[in-house]
Amino acid sequence: MKRPPRRELILSHESVSLAVTPAEAGVQVAKRIFERSVKPWIPASAGMTVPKYDSPRKVGNDEPRERGSHFLPADKIRLYDDTLREGEQMAGVAFSARQKLEMAEFLSRLGVHVLNLAFPAVSPEEGEAVVACLRSQRNGRIRKEVEIQVMCRSEPKEIDAAADLARRAGTPVKDLSILLLSATSSRHVKHKFGKALLHREGVSEAEGRNRPESWFLGANLRLIVDVIHHARRAGFQRIEFVGEDASRAAPRYLLKWADACLSAGGTRLTFSDTVGCLSPERLDALLPPLISLTRRRGADFHGHFHNDLGLASANCVRALSLGATHAGVSVAGLGERAGMAALEQVVMQLRLLYGITLPGFRYDLLTEARRRIESASGIFLQAHAPIVGEGAFAHESGLHTSGVAKDPTLYQFIPERQVGGKRTFVFGKHSGRGGVEAALREAGISASTQEINALRDRVKSLRARRISPPLLRRQAQEHYRDYRRLGIGSEELARIARKMIHKKLKDFS
Repeated sequence: MKRPPRRELILSHESVSLAVTPAEAGVQVAKRIFERSVKPWIPASAGMTVPKYDSPRKVGNDEPRERGSHFLPADKIRLYDDTLREGEQMAGVAFSARQKLEMAEFLSRLGVHVLNLAFPAVSPEEGEAVVACLRSQRNGRIRKEVEIQVMCRSEPKEIDAAADLARRAGTPVKDLSILLLSATSSRHVKHKFGKALLHREGVSEAEGRNRPESWFLGANLRLIVDVIHHARRAGFQRIEFVGEDASRAAPRYLLKWADACLSAGGTRLTFSDTVGCLSPERLDALLPPLISLTRRRGADFHGHFHNDLGLASANCVRALSLGATHAGVSVAGLGERAGMAALEQVVMQLRLLYGITLPGFRYDLLTEARRRIESASGIFLQAHAPIVGEGAFAHESGLHTSGVAKDPTLYQFIPERQVGGKRTFVFGKHSGRGGVEAALREAGISASTQEINALRDRVKSLRARRISPPLLRRQAQEHYRDYRRLGIGSEELARIARKMIHKKLKDFS
């Protein structure tokens, strides 16, 4: 019986790269996870023992971090905020230039380090927002150390237009940062950029059908190297290059692509999990060689993770634990499809789970940030959203309200005041006597045990009568109808097109 061909993977860890089979890779990754995350907790003289936590972790940079992590010092970690660019790509969301300016000034006050503002090629208003923010920074309303950035496709004319925006604002081009889009996975290179690459290389589409995948990957490298050189000539000194769909790219090609971009003059690599398909464990195999490369070349590493499987914030923190310099985040996780890593989740995970408090960051403004982005975007977070949701610190259950009234840490790990939130008690079907008594005490009302019991029963009865499935169903329908009105749907687009075409025909006749 003929044996199947040996499939090889590139398993990389820091400076080690080995060609191994998928089965061998699984064994090696499992061993590494055990050595990093499990073994350090096992006492030398005992079997496997789970450590006990008798009290919540303290908040502060002196708190021991999880074993096996390689976080940079807190003052070296950078928050790369994508609320105004990636966030605006969420279906139905659109910010005016004025809104972008106001939000950029608020985000500066919040304490982010990079503001990815806009994609100027989209519309003239995007350019106006960039000019306004650069002037605001010059006038001191945006911190001078904040890096203001724009995104461009790999086209020289878009790079030149971005440089013109800096000059219009009276800002040296070198003080504006630029993000250049590139592709790294075979499917993106060939199927998204294939025709453009053929045209650029002077190859017809008919000829291109016979070109191997390796030809397209090589043409893709030549393109990004050329546009980085062009950005340098245009006066940009901070040049970020993003590998779209890096999570599904061949590791060997990804490393080659990153090395070429750095050699051409790029200063920051963005690893983009474009479709949100990575697990934190997979990052352990993919990121270390790339982070090691950027360190050797004196460049930065930015992790950009989407939330399609609900892992964006965890993956973002994991990338930081592997040595990434920049955390790609947006307020409330706003972004395409299911969004991206949420700013509030990333900073609070760092603070409460790893003892990393970012200097100068205004944690107490996180809830306000959520409210501001809701008002600007029309996208409202679910009430039970972590950390900043309207109900994130609301309690109704009798056991919980009674416990929280005695000691908040019994049922809350996150101090609500730390994030600008407020603890509330809600009374209804699940309420107990202890919660009612605590609420009365806070309101300065004294009542006997009998009165408290009667009030509890009265509240339960009132809440039961308010249960109205038709009302709730109508509210849900109205909510989603309003959401769909934020953008222009396919049906509305078709109606607009029919009217325009009909009018054109009438004018012609």
